[in-house]
Amino acid sequence: MTLELSKIGVAEFALRAGTQPGWSVLVVDAQQAQTASDALLDELRDIDDSPVASIAATKPADVVARIQSSGAATIVMTGLDAFDDSDWHHLDLLRSRLARDGCTILVLSSEAMNRFAEAAPNLASWLGATVWRADLSADTLSMDEVEQRLVALRETLRKASDDSILQNPPHEAFHYVKKTRPPADARAIRGALAIVGGEENQHRSKERKHLLRTDGAWFDFTITLARTARGPLVLLAYDFELRFPGPHPPAWIRIDLNLPGHDNDKDGLRSHLHPGNDDLQAPAPVLGPLELLDLCLHGFRGREKPRRKGSEAVSAVDAFDVG
Repeated sequence: MTLELSKIGVAEFALRAGTQPGWSVLVVDAQQAQTASDALLDELRDIDDSPVASIAATKPADVVARIQSSGAATIVMTGLDAFDDSDWHHLDLLRSRLARDGCTILVLSSEAMNRFAEAAPNLASWLGATVWRADLSADTLSMDEVEQRLVALRETLRKASDDSILQNPPHEAFHYVKKTRPPADARAIRGALAIVGGEENQHRSKERKHLLRTDGAWFDFTITLARTARGPLVLLAYDFELRFPGPHPPAWIRIDLNLPGHDNDKDGLRSHLHPGNDDLQAPAPVLGPLELLDLCLHGFRGREKPRRKGSEAVSAVDAFDVG
C-alpha cells in the first residue's frame, strides 16, 4: 500500500496540528525522524504556553499509559516505527482507551504508516485528512526576506502609480504598506506579524486609507506571517479585498487564506474567494503576495467592448475579466 501525501513544512504542520484537537501523522524519512520530531517539538512549544509532551513508544500498553497520564498536553509520539502488525492490531483493540480531547501527533516513516493503516484500520479512521509528509526543505521566509518582500510590494505599487494604474502618489502608496501587529485571531501565536496595505476596513468605508485604482476600484490587504522557533517566518494567512465603483454586482471580491486550524481548513476551504457576499465562498488556489497584489492592480477589470448575450448588450461595467 502506497499513500500519496501532500508535503508540508514542519512549522506549518505544527500550526495546523497543534491548534486543533484530534489525531494527526507527520510522515518522515526514517533517517530524518529525530530531526523532524525535534523541530516539531520546538515549533509546538513556540506557538503558545500550552504543554507539549514527547513520548517514545515501546509497546502498546505503554502507549495507552503514557497518553492517559498526559492530561491536556499536545502529544508528539515517536518510536512507533518498531511496531509490527501485531502491535498495531493490539493498539487498535485498545483504541477506546486512547480517546482524548487534546492533540495527538504520531511521527512515522512511510513503512510504519502503511502498517498502521492496514493493521489498525479503526484507529487509523480517526485521522481523516490529517496525514502529511514532512518537507524539511520547505520554503520559509527569514526576516531579511520579509524586508525584501516589503520592498517588493512597495516597488510594485510605486510602478503602478508611475504607470497610472494607481491614483495614489508613490510616496502615499509607500507609506500605506508597512509591518504591523497581526490580526486579533493570530495574536496568540508567538512571533506573528502582519504586512498591511491600507487600513483594516470591515465596513468598506472610503474614509479609511486604501489603494485606489484609476478606474475607481479600490483595495486593501493584510498578510499574516509568524516567526518559527528556529528564526525563519512562514506565511499563515492573508486577505485581499477589491471593491468596485458603480451599482453593478459584485460590489467587491475578497480572496482569503485563513489561519491553519480555522473551521474552513477542515472543509478544504482554507483558501477561498468571496464574490461579493460574506456567506458565499468558493475554493481558490493559494497565491503568493505579489501574485495577489498584481491581481488587485491589473485583474477584475471591465471589458473594453460590451459583451452581447442574445440580442442584449451587456454593459462594460457588468462584465469583468480576471486579467
